[in-house]
Amino acid sequence: MTSEKEKKTEFTATIVIPFETEQQAQIVSKSLNVDLKHEPSRLSSSMIAKEISPNIGRCIYGFVLFLVSIVSLVIYYLWAFIPRYLIEMTGITYFPSKYWAISIPIFFLMFILLFGFVLYPAINLFLTPSLTNVSTIYDRYYCKADLKSFNNNGDWNQGIPHIKDLPLDFVCQKLYLKKNF
Repeated sequence: MTSEKEKKTEFTATIVIPFETEQQAQIVSKSLNVDLKHEPSRLSSSMIAKEISPNIGRCIYGFVLFLVSIVSLVIYYLWAFIPRYLIEMTGITYFPSKYWAISIPIFFLMFILLFGFVLYPAINLFLTPSLTNVSTIYDRYYCKADLKSFNNNGDWNQGIPHIKDLPLDFVCQKLYLKKNF
């Protein structure tokens, strides 16, 4: 027989993000709406620099990728510009038609243009809420500004004010209504 502890399994994950100070942990936890705890960083700046800097494996892979791309480009240019009878004289009898030397780059270009000018804007329009949706004006982080203390000159003596949201009717009134009727 199995005990109740074996039947009941729970999974919890802990993400430890090192912060330099407690204040940084509080700022991030408030902006992300999560509960983060301050733990002093166990990574020294020299360790971080070693992780970011290129190692010998990255250098070798990068160099091999560079060589493969250059050789591929040279082979493509040779195939595209050398006449067919010269290629057949070297003993190579099976190779794609020269039609593909022009059509493949054009297909890629057309795909990039189609994606950039049609698909990408269509995806953005699909994901944008309609104008009648209240989420275009208010979201869960909405913080209404105190309109009584709002003045046109701005009160910069106390420093930069906190970011607040202005109501849509107030913004339209200030932007589009004339002061003198």
